[in-house]
Amino acid sequence: MPKMKHGLKALQGRVRARGIEDAVDRRSSGYRSMAAFRDCLIEDLGEDLSTQKAALVDLASRCWLYLSQVDSWLMSQPSILQGRGRQKTLLPVLRERQQLASHFESLMSRLGLEKREKNITDLKSYVEARYGAEEASPIEAEDQTTDDGESGASGGSDEG
Repeated sequence: MPKMKHGLKALQGRVRARGIEDAVDRRSSGYRSMAAFRDCLIEDLGEDLSTQKAALVDLASRCWLYLSQVDSWLMSQPSILQGRGRQKTLLPVLRERQQLASHFESLMSRLGLEKREKNITDLKSYVEARYGAEEASPIEAEDQTTDDGESGASGGSDEG
């Protein structure tokens, strides 16, 4: 069997030398899927990330890209064994893949595995924050007219 290259070391070297933005073509499916994974991770963790968490997100995104590239190469192989007869061994890239998977798992553990709740404010709080508490909002004005017993929509009394 001819020796096949998986390209992991070359990709890692390009990223180390030039950074992820220049090492991987932004139009490639690998980069687009990595960017989508990164965006989903940021959304799950909350938009306001510290610098340390942003660095961990970048590392996790790159590690995810490496894992997906190695996995796709492994799936294209006819066998994960090399050699003949009793001398068959696993492909060496499987060890590297396992190291990447362990590293990815540790990064994800550091980031936290649970999805963070988004901080959603109610409409009244938003209006007060946006326009100030002094101004009466249309919602409060409507609430005041219905609390007084007046119905602004009927326009008259029911006397007959």
